[in-house]
Amino acid sequence: MEGFVFMIKHPFLVVMGIALMTLLLGFPAYAQPEIVVDGDIQSFFLDPRGEDLLFTRDGILYKHNIENNTDTPISKPLFKKEEISYLKWSPSGNKIAYQKDNQGWVYDIAARKETPVGKNSFPFAWSPDEKSLVVGVASSDESEDAVFKIVNLESMTSLTIVPRTDFGFWEAHVLWIKQGILYAYGVTDVSNVVMSKIDPVTGKTLDKEYARGYFRDDPNAVSPGEKWMLYGYYGMEPGDMLYTLKVKNLVTGEDKDLKWEVRPDTACWLSEDEFLCLNNGYDREKNESTGLSIYKVSLNPYGKVEIFSNMKIYNVFNPRWDSQRQALYFMGCSDEDTSQYHIFTLPLKL
Repeated sequence: MEGFVFMIKHPFLVVMGIALMTLLLGFPAYAQPEIVVDGDIQSFFLDPRGEDLLFTRDGILYKHNIENNTDTPISKPLFKKEEISYLKWSPSGNKIAYQKDNQGWVYDIAARKETPVGKNSFPFAWSPDEKSLVVGVASSDESEDAVFKIVNLESMTSLTIVPRTDFGFWEAHVLWIKQGILYAYGVTDVSNVVMSKIDPVTGKTLDKEYARGYFRDDPNAVSPGEKWMLYGYYGMEPGDMLYTLKVKNLVTGEDKDLKWEVRPDTACWLSEDEFLCLNNGYDREKNESTGLSIYKVSLNPYGKVEIFSNMKIYNVFNPRWDSQRQALYFMGCSDEDTSQYHIFTLPLKL
């Protein structure tokens, strides 16, 4: 009782005591997200060396120097804004693939050279060594009947890996990792997605039903040592379409349903067994966004800890972890106007 009376009479001392305990016990203290690059950003890439951010605005490539906070254009206009959905950064960030004028292209940033990779070609995935590119080749502008090929960028020869898709490009996902090419497509609708594993040398399917679900079209979908892969699936409920996050052990083949309603493209790896997950919250009863929440997730053993909740940042995706600066970078909107995306940074002492 005496302790309770003390708390009522001296709230300032209580708050200061809690803050002191937090410092002594080593609980993390977090800053707030800040906009690094504002404006209508279309895509960005964090340099593996941690020196620069590369981003696109209005079809032009820019380099953002993190230390000096300066932006420098490094290309001419390469593509139109509406073509951004087929833009793919190479693993090193030295090249970028995209589609324009019914043709696939690769731009070498250092050489400032633009090379065509095929008519009606839509870039989907880079090889780990950046010498080849998986493209979808449409038989018409409708893209409903398509094949997937590996294009060797040195010889410009190609190898067909998927003779014909069931749903065209719109429900296809491709990821090229060291273990092979992963290809996912909708069989009947978006709730029935099959993932296959393909040999990049022969083009033959190694495992037709490797998993059921879709994944992020980005090397960030797998852990640094390729032990884990994050993916998800759509579960149908009356009036709703739900995302469920899953994880696959690429060593044992075991699948684990985390039973968590978040998209797999809002996570990034901290280490081989830990990742950050950025959850775009949504109140279904009020039919409105609740803002951004961030979780730190461990897979061995499984557990998650909420770091932030309901921050007024919306439609967040493409997170990147800078281990050198211990900072998180991601794209999102500072209000609910989805036409203006910015690049945010958030220092985290994890």
